[in-house]
Parts: sequence; C-alpha cells; structure tokens
Amino acid sequence: MRIDQRKIVLGVFIDLKKAFDTVNHDLLIRKLVNVGVIGSALDMLKSYLSNRQQVTKIGEYRSSPKRISCGVPQGSILGPLLFLIYINSISYIKLNGELTLYADDTCLFYHGSCIHEITRLAQEDLNLLFNWLQSNLLTINVPKTCYCIFKAKNKIIPTFNKLKIDSKPLTEKNSETYLGLRIDKNLNWQVQINHIKTKLSSFLGAIRHGVGCLPREIRLMIYNSYVKSHLSYLIEIWGSASKTKIKELQILQNKIVKVLFNYDFMTSTDIIYKETKIMNIYQLYYFNTLILIYKILTKKIHCQIKFIRHHEMPRYSLRRHNKLVTPKARTNYEKKTITFEGAQLFNNLPDHVKVADSITIFKRRLKLYITQNDIV
Repeated sequence: MRIDQRKIVLGVFIDLKKAFDTVNHDLLIRKLVNVGVIGSALDMLKSYLSNRQQVTKIGEYRSSPKRISCGVPQGSILGPLLFLIYINSISYIKLNGELTLYADDTCLFYHGSCIHEITRLAQEDLNLLFNWLQSNLLTINVPKTCYCIFKAKNKIIPTFNKLKIDSKPLTEKNSETYLGLRIDKNLNWQVQINHIKTKLSSFLGAIRHGVGCLPREIRLMIYNSYVKSHLSYLIEIWGSASKTKIKELQILQNKIVKVLFNYDFMTSTDIIYKETKIMNIYQLYYFNTLILIYKILTKKIHCQIKFIRHHEMPRYSLRRHNKLVTPKARTNYEKKTITFEGAQLFNNLPDHVKVADSITIFKRRLKLYITQNDIV
C-alpha cells in the first residue's frame, strides 16, 4: 500500500449519467464488429437492439409506444455485457493513472509524494476522458463525480488546485462508496462499519417481536440472507479494522443471534454460536480471508494481489514448503494488509487444510478447523 510509504493516493470516482440508456446502437454495432462479432451472431444482436419500444404508465394512463433509438436493456443478461463491450475501448486511452472499470463504475487512482503533481496528472486524464466519453455519446454526471485523497492520518496536505470536468469543479469527499464498499480517507473503515451497524440495528428492531413462531431452519435462513450477507460482504478488506471497531459489530451480532434464536440475554455467546453453528464476525473474517487467499494461490480468480510460497524462493526450507512469504511490515497499515495479515493466517493453518485439492474441500476443512479450535 502506498500509504505505508507516506505517499498520497488520489481516487477519482466517475459517475456516468444514465450510462446504459445512452448507448448508441450504431456505435455499439461497430464495436461488436471490432471484437469479432460478425455474421449471424451480429445479425441476431442487431435484431435484439432494433425496433424496441417503451411505454410510460402513470396511474391508469399509458402513453403511446415510442421507439427506443439508443440504450441497452437493463435487468437483462446481455445488457451489462453489451455495455462493457461499448465502453471497453476506453482502456486504449493512454492515461497517467490506473483506470478501474466495473460496468458503469469508473475509477482513476494516482499515487505520489506531491499533491500538486498528482492533481496535475489527474486533470490531464479527466480532460482526455471527458473528450472520449463525448465522442462515444456518454455523459459524465459532474455533481455525482467526486474524488478522495487517501493518506496517513497525521499527514498534512497543502492547498492544491481542485479537479474540474468541463470547467465545473468536482466535490472532494472524506469517503466514497465503490461497489458497495465505503472507503474513507484514512482507511480505518469506520464509515463502512457504521453503515453495517445501521442496517443490522434496523433488522434487530424488526425481529424483536416477529420471529417467535418461526421454525429454527427459517430463522437460520433469515440470518444468512440478511445478517451474514451484510457482515460477510468484502469483510476480507474492512475486517482488518481495529479490534475496537470490530467489537462494535460483534456486540450487535451477539444481540441479533440471541433475539433471533430465542436465547436468554445471559446465555454465553460461545454456547450460542456452537449450538447454532454460526460463525462470529472474527471467524467470518478469518474464513473469508483464507478462502480468498486459496483462490488467489490456485488461480481461481484474477487478482493483482500476489502471494509467494517459500518453495518458490531460493534456498527455501522444507519445513516451510506450504508457507507463504510474509512481507516486512513496519507500520500498522502494512500489518493490516491481506499480504501480511492474510499470509500469517494462512501460515498458521495445518497442512492438511492448506493442501486441499479443491475449493469445496478447503472450505469444509477450514470451517471444521475454525469450529474445533475456537478461532476468534
């Protein structure tokens, strides 16, 4: 992480105005040809896009049908794929920063020691992106486009020229949401944790008087679909927050499990989690982080995070054959990264778990190891 090196990281979060609805069909067809879609496949997609109509309904009144001349159908399987093909050539622009695309969520990241140089490079890229998007009939939603400066808590940033798009200033924020993850400028994950607490507190209030008659298996389904889903989402990233912050969620999780499964308030949480076979938040972080590492090591996912096994190093020790190299860490930021903390967690696993032949076997052995050894 660049922040460990006392660097500044600038993230620009670009919002496109009605991105899926403004895809130009003629341009899309040309881009499909460029990626090799021709013949009957192209004719089928042309037919899919052409002669589509829409109707507006207000109360009991309907408008007459109007032909749709642009856009890809939202809520369809093809819609996001066609949009990705449409916008994919944006990656051909020679930019100073690192461009990250996920459907219509577009981000630019920069790092360096001088805020003036970073913002200069970012402004150059924003000008290029604005022109490219205009030529492809896409529009940046300037009021919703913003940027964040990520830095060490005690690092002072001097005054700098604010970023602009089409001469309109962008908003600088202390935190921003990207793919459902709330990222704050100091990367302490307090905003993300507060968001989860708000969601789960509302859920706790809703179930206090409404679950008494439900069978246990239904309650478990409710827990998994609402509570576990919120706690697990990207916990591999924010789960490395300070113990004080994580404890706030653990206390809330304890209350929910007691209410949902009709346990007395004084019942030991250890007993509750064993009887319900539910993982507490610390175990969820442990479980999800190690699954991610296993997928990276076995190349199940494409990821910029890299781990090195000791047997890949010169003069490795046979006793360390199944262990990962732990990078040097001097700061708390470094010690909280998945490459450091995650590698330590993996190295502490018994070998029979590490060498599992498939992700299914790995998950089963890992969960058994967690429950049998009271991992917290």
